[in-house]
Amino acid sequence: MRRIKIIDVPNRDEPLEIRQGWLGCVIDLDENFLQPAPAVAGEIYIHADHKPIYTVTLANALAALKQKNLAASAWYSSQDPKSFTDDGKIHFDVDVCKLIDDEPE
Repeated sequence: MRRIKIIDVPNRDEPLEIRQGWLGCVIDLDENFLQPAPAVAGEIYIHADHKPIYTVTLANALAALKQKNLAASAWYSSQDPKSFTDDGKIHFDVDVCKLIDDEPE
């Protein structure tokens, strides 16, 4: 199973204290999002703003966040998902992630 570990605060629109909650989260990459186009290499996509990103399911991301930071998880649960997700997917810039393969946390 391929996963990403969030190693830096994501550059997103949410409040800083919420974004900091992602630090250390390990999120499963959904095999459905590993299609090659328009990718740089497998699971790395180019976002509309031309940044390479990892795309994960919102369900996988929030499950990982809930294990690391209940307050941040609760904040996301209280929000309209359309404000931070794209069709059930959430994106993280490659530069805030480490790609891991079956590596223990």
